[in-house]
Amino acid sequence: MRSNRSYKRGISIACIATILSSTLLCTPQWAFADEALDIYAKMPNSAASKNLIADAGSGVDDRNQFKLSADSLDLIGRLNLQPKFDRYKALSEQLAGYRGQPPSIEKLALHQDVGDARHELAQTILKLNLEVDYVLAVIDGEQNKFNEVLTEMVAKRDKSVWLSTVLSQWSNGILWATSSSFSIGTAYNPQMAIPEGIIGILAGVIPTALALRSLRQMNGEKRELLGYPNMLAPVFERGHDEEAFYPTSVWNWLNQVPAKSKEAKTRRQMLIDKWKKSNYVWDEKKANAEVHLAALTGTLGKKREMTIALLQNRQAMLTDLRTEVVQLKRALLELINSVD
Repeated sequence: MRSNRSYKRGISIACIATILSSTLLCTPQWAFADEALDIYAKMPNSAASKNLIADAGSGVDDRNQFKLSADSLDLIGRLNLQPKFDRYKALSEQLAGYRGQPPSIEKLALHQDVGDARHELAQTILKLNLEVDYVLAVIDGEQNKFNEVLTEMVAKRDKSVWLSTVLSQWSNGILWATSSSFSIGTAYNPQMAIPEGIIGILAGVIPTALALRSLRQMNGEKRELLGYPNMLAPVFERGHDEEAFYPTSVWNWLNQVPAKSKEAKTRRQMLIDKWKKSNYVWDEKKANAEVHLAALTGTLGKKREMTIALLQNRQAMLTDLRTEVVQLKRALLELINSVD
């Protein structure tokens, strides 16, 4: 019996030792865990976050030790991440109570729970970050495709304008020189005044016509392109399912009012207002405004003559849209740093 009890005690001690050693080996940051948890314990609680979100004009609250922006705190609430942050903080505070104590089963279990909570938060934020990367990649792809066509059209336009300008200058110089040569002979032969006048007229008409041609060529050629919806189409609600273009997290971000905004306008509405002020988007009362908007968003459903100006406007609008989406990536970076 005694030997059997000793054997069982030995097995129990071996199991405990195995658990302790495996946990220590699987936790390379063991030496820094207590310090990290102490830092995270200073994170604002749910009430503080909600107060900070409600106060749109106050910027960052003093209780926000991580100095998260108002948009980041707003994002926590809108993406329903607050329960996960609260659980992480609660577990961290419990584990902080074991600071300075020797390793135990309870402390090891809490440490594992904190790691799991941190991993769950990081995984959620990483998923959102990948969704943002997807949208940025699609926007970049569209810009690259349009930029190839735009670059070719601009190169042809510049070449045509340069050729017309050179011909205008050369014809002007040659014709006026010829006219002047005839004027010298009029002193001996008055009849030479007739060709002098004719050439002088041509010296004025031909360069002027070439100059007018150069002005017309400044608009560039018109090229027929097959219209297909681009990333601008859902922004203007052009009858296409936004989920086919934007993940829910990014689309919700665009349709939210910024935390520190003094206007009750969403990011999408502010983008549209900016484009109207820049005359990228025509006023609804203007003739062909609907057709112009359909050409910008690629929702005509048929081939459309695209001009350099229209493609340049589309590129500028896609750049503004990309900049707005990148702001979500910045907020996610702040969140992932807060649980690092």
